[in-house]
Amino acid sequence: MDRKAVQRTNSVLGALLRQRRNAAGMTQDDVAARLDIDRRQIGRIESAQKPVSVFRLIQICNALEVDAGDLLREVQERVSHEG
Repeated sequence: MDRKAVQRTNSVLGALLRQRRNAAGMTQDDVAARLDIDRRQIGRIESAQKPVSVFRLIQICNALEVDAGDLLREVQERVSHEG
Protein backbone atom coordinates (compact mmCIF):
# COMPACT_ATOMS: atom_id res chain seq x y z
CA MET A 1 0.00 0.00 0.00
CA ASP A 2 1.45 3.33 -0.96
CA ARG A 3 1.70 6.38 1.29
CA LYS A 4 -1.27 8.11 -0.35
CA ALA A 5 -3.49 5.06 0.25
CA VAL A 6 -2.42 4.89 3.89
CA GLN A 7 -3.25 8.57 4.36
CA ARG A 8 -6.64 8.10 2.67
CA THR A 9 -7.44 5.12 4.92
CA ASN A 10 -6.46 7.09 8.03
CA SER A 11 -8.61 10.02 6.84
CA VAL A 12 -11.65 7.79 6.34
CA LEU A 13 -11.12 6.17 9.74
CA GLY A 14 -10.75 9.55 11.45
CA ALA A 15 -13.85 10.94 9.79
CA LEU A 16 -15.90 7.89 10.81
CA LEU A 17 -14.65 8.13 14.39
CA ARG A 18 -15.63 11.81 14.48
CA GLN A 19 -19.03 10.95 13.03
CA ARG A 20 -19.61 8.22 15.63
CA ARG A 21 -18.42 10.50 18.45
CA ASN A 22 -20.80 13.24 17.37
CA ALA A 23 -23.65 10.72 17.04
CA ALA A 24 -22.93 9.61 20.62
CA GLY A 25 -23.20 13.22 21.75
CA MET A 26 -19.62 13.21 23.01
CA THR A 27 -16.85 15.76 22.71
CA GLN A 28 -13.19 15.01 22.15
CA ASP A 29 -12.72 15.91 25.82
CA ASP A 30 -15.31 13.30 26.84
CA VAL A 31 -13.56 10.53 24.91
CA ALA A 32 -10.11 11.60 26.09
CA ALA A 33 -11.27 11.62 29.72
CA ARG A 34 -12.58 8.07 29.41
CA LEU A 35 -9.21 6.95 28.04
CA ASP A 36 -7.13 9.14 30.35
CA ILE A 37 -5.31 10.76 27.41
CA ASP A 38 -4.98 14.31 26.13
CA ARG A 39 -7.83 15.61 23.98
CA ARG A 40 -5.33 16.61 21.31
CA GLN A 41 -4.60 12.93 20.66
CA ILE A 42 -8.25 12.37 19.74
CA GLY A 43 -8.16 15.42 17.49
CA ARG A 44 -5.02 14.21 15.72
CA ILE A 45 -6.53 10.77 15.15
CA GLU A 46 -9.78 12.23 13.81
CA SER A 47 -7.90 14.57 11.47
CA ALA A 48 -5.55 11.76 10.33
CA GLN A 49 -2.50 13.61 11.62
CA LYS A 50 -1.62 10.65 13.84
CA PRO A 51 -2.06 6.98 12.97
CA VAL A 52 -3.99 5.03 15.58
CA SER A 53 -2.84 1.73 17.03
CA VAL A 54 -5.22 -1.22 17.15
CA PHE A 55 -5.14 -1.01 20.95
CA ARG A 56 -6.14 2.68 20.97
CA LEU A 57 -8.76 2.13 18.26
CA ILE A 58 -10.44 -0.55 20.36
CA GLN A 59 -10.34 1.76 23.39
CA ILE A 60 -11.94 4.58 21.42
CA CYS A 61 -14.60 2.28 19.96
CA ASN A 62 -15.41 0.98 23.45
CA ALA A 63 -15.74 4.54 24.75
CA LEU A 64 -18.11 5.33 21.87
CA GLU A 65 -19.92 2.00 22.23
CA VAL A 66 -19.11 1.21 18.60
CA ASP A 67 -18.12 -2.23 17.33
CA ALA A 68 -14.53 -1.94 16.08
CA GLY A 69 -15.07 -4.68 13.49
CA ASP A 70 -18.09 -2.92 12.02
CA LEU A 71 -16.19 0.36 11.91
CA LEU A 72 -13.23 -1.23 10.12
CA ARG A 73 -15.53 -2.94 7.61
CA GLU A 74 -17.03 0.46 6.81
CA VAL A 75 -13.55 1.96 6.38
CA GLN A 76 -12.64 -0.90 4.04
CA GLU A 77 -15.81 -0.45 1.99
CA ARG A 78 -15.35 3.29 1.63
CA VAL A 79 -11.68 3.06 0.73
CA SER A 80 -12.16 0.22 -1.76
CA HIS A 81 -15.04 2.03 -3.49
CA GLU A 82 -12.95 5.17 -3.89
CA GLY A 83 -10.32 3.08 -5.54
